[in-house]
Amino acid sequence: MPIGPKQSQPDFVIIHPKRGLLILETKDWRLDTIKQASRQAWEIVPDGHLKVVINPLAQARHGAIQVVNALERDAQLVPAAGPHQGKLAFPRGRGVVFTRITRKQFDDAGLHEAIEPHHVICADEMLESVDAEAFQQRLWHMFPHSFGGAMSLPQLDRVRWIMFPEVRVPTQGSFFDDQDADADLPDIMSVWTCSKSSWRAAWAMGTA
Repeated sequence: MPIGPKQSQPDFVIIHPKRGLLILETKDWRLDTIKQASRQAWEIVPDGHLKVVINPLAQARHGAIQVVNALERDAQLVPAAGPHQGKLAFPRGRGVVFTRITRKQFDDAGLHEAIEPHHVICADEMLESVDAEAFQQRLWHMFPHSFGGAMSLPQLDRVRWIMFPEVRVPTQGSFFDDQDADADLPDIMSVWTCSKSSWRAAWAMGTA
């Protein structure tokens, strides 16, 4: 999903009211796709041709910066005073998901030298058989900091309004130009909320 004036496209953005924002970069590389890895760049051969790409965690960091920059434009999402004045009022984390590399492969290949292990979820750590609490803790460990209260419900709505244009109430759709970095955000933002059962009913009627 394109975010902010630069239209950055993080793979996944997880929003949790008590935790904050988590940006994940996903890679479907197999272990033999990776020829060399460092904290700066990775050499991969995804289709028989050598490519040099930036470290996946650096990609996640870039996505996180774009998300934060977009949200910090909203005065109601940044403290007006205190040690975090002008900065986003809730925590943000980042991580990488390897969908075809197990934790043992990750460790044995020395990839932990290129990406800190706690910033990674491997293929065998997100199976249905994995304990939900253990999986959740892997996500939370990707946050460098935590502070109480994370997001209020009004702040959560504002985050959703800014990041997900499809949830905006149509009458407010023209209030904010996503391409204009200097555009003012409205004081009141309305977003659609819908229960699972309501979504199913809407889908059945062809209105979702």
